[in-house]
Amino acid sequence: MGLSDSGAKVQAYAKKDQLPERDFQLYQLLDIGDFIGVAGTLFRTRTGELTILAKEITFLAKSFLRFQRSGMD
Repeated sequence: MGLSDSGAKVQAYAKKDQLPERDFQLYQLLDIGDFIGVAGTLFRTRTGELTILAKEITFLAKSFLRFQRSGMD
């Protein structure tokens, strides 16, 4: 899942065996645009992308606005 804040971009990697069951269930229910907090270990992938290996996911707020995908509607 991709995360962004003030122009900075990072991705979070949610691995079932690294998260509490409740947090992994939350991850499966997330929609594009939902606001979450992620705590974990920061690393770079083989392609150089900054990534957080999620150890905890916190739900902050639900996005009620429809996400517009360019060229998809």
